[in-house]
Amino acid sequence: MRLLLAGRVAVFPEEGLARMHRTSMFTTAIYRVAANFPPAMLLLCALLLSLSACESKPKQKAVVSQIPLATAIPLAEITTHYGEILQAHVRDGLVDYAALRQRQDDLNSLITKFSYVSEASFAAWSEAEQIAFLINAYNALTLKVIVDHYPIEPGLLTSLAHPKNSIRQISGAWDSITHSLLGQQTTLDYIEHETLRKNYRKPGIHMALVCAAMSCPKLRSEPYVGERLDAQLSDQAKDFLNSSSTFRIDRDKKKIYLSKIFDWFADDFIPVYENKASFTRLTSSSYSYKEKAVLAYISEHLEDADAAFIAEHQPEIEYLDYDWSLNERVSEQ
Repeated sequence: MRLLLAGRVAVFPEEGLARMHRTSMFTTAIYRVAANFPPAMLLLCALLLSLSACESKPKQKAVVSQIPLATAIPLAEITTHYGEILQAHVRDGLVDYAALRQRQDDLNSLITKFSYVSEASFAAWSEAEQIAFLINAYNALTLKVIVDHYPIEPGLLTSLAHPKNSIRQISGAWDSITHSLLGQQTTLDYIEHETLRKNYRKPGIHMALVCAAMSCPKLRSEPYVGERLDAQLSDQAKDFLNSSSTFRIDRDKKKIYLSKIFDWFADDFIPVYENKASFTRLTSSSYSYKEKAVLAYISEHLEDADAAFIAEHQPEIEYLDYDWSLNERVSEQ
C-alpha cells in the first residue's frame, strides 16, 4: 500500500499494515482496561504496550521520494575515507563513539559521499562490489544514527525492556530515520531487508551487518571490498562463532547454543545450503528445514572437531539471549 505523507510517497508492505493494525487493536484494549483500574495501574498498562512493540528487531520498511544526485565520487575514494574512520575509532569491534562525535563533520562528509553514488554507477559494479558497498553503507549509517544521538538518552519505558545505553533507545533507528542512498531516501531496514536480503543470495551478510549492539558481529576495522568480500565474510563468521557469547557447544548435554541472528534470519540460508552435503547428513527430526540450513552454514566455519560433533550427534539447539548494549569502547583521549 502507498500512503502520501508530508508530500512524499511511503510504501508499506502488507505485513507491515497488519502489524500496525494489530498494534492499534492492542492499544485500544489497553486504554479500555486502564480506565477501570486505579491510576497506579496505568504505568503497568503503558509498559505492556511498550513491550509489545519491542519483542524483536524492528523490520517495518518505508522508502520515500527520490533525491537529486550531485557529482559522482569514485568508489575507491568512499572506501578509503570509510577505512580511515574505522581505523581511527574501532578496536576489536568496539567503537569509540565519544571520539567519533568529536569528528562528526568527518563522518557526515563520508555519509554525503555515500549519497552521491547513482543507481547507474551502482548497476555497473560487480555483485560483490554492490554487496560490499551496501554493507559499508549500512554500517556507516548506523554509526551516524548513534553519533547523532550520542550520548544516548534512555526512555522511561524502553529502559525497562532494553539496556539504557543501547540503539534500542533511539526511536525509529531502523524504520523511521531516513538516509540518502542511491538516489532515494531510505532506512536501515530497507537496506537490509528489501535490498541485501531480497536481491542477493548471500546469507553471510548477517555476519557483517552491525546493529551497534554487543551481540552483533564485530565491526571490522576495515571496509568490505568486492575483490575480498568472500574472504572477509568467512573471517567474520569464524570470529563470530569463536565467541562463547554468540556460539558454544555443550558436549555433555549434546546441546549447541546459537545467536538469535540464526533464528531471525534462518530462511536466508536455505537457498544456498539446502543441497549441500552438510545439510543432507543432518537427519534429526528435531531440526526444522531452516535449522538444518543454518547448521550447514555454521559447520563450514567451525573447527573440524566441532563440525564433526554436530554431524555425528546432531545436538539440540538453544538460542542465546541477545545483548542490546551499545558496542562502545572507552575513549583513550
